[in-house]
Amino acid sequence: MFSLLLILAICVGYYYLDLYYPRENKERIYFGGFIAISLLIVYLMNFQPAFIYKLFSELKDMEKKPRYDLDFFYKQQEKDIQNYRI
Repeated sequence: MFSLLLILAICVGYYYLDLYYPRENKERIYFGGFIAISLLIVYLMNFQPAFIYKLFSELKDMEKKPRYDLDFFYKQQEKDIQNYRI
């Protein structure tokens, strides 16, 4: 709930700032994109916790895995060779 109130306060503050100090359209589009992305993150964190958990666990697994893991390529190559022979 606090996150939605914070987003609402940011929108109201931006509205009054834009009222007294007009902005370019590009800045308005960036602000709208920021608000849309933040609302999406709030929705996902509140209503889709399993998706967020899977996403962050995959990121953690990718971070732990070595950058140049050649075993995967060798296994895939062997699998392709076995499929070719059959």
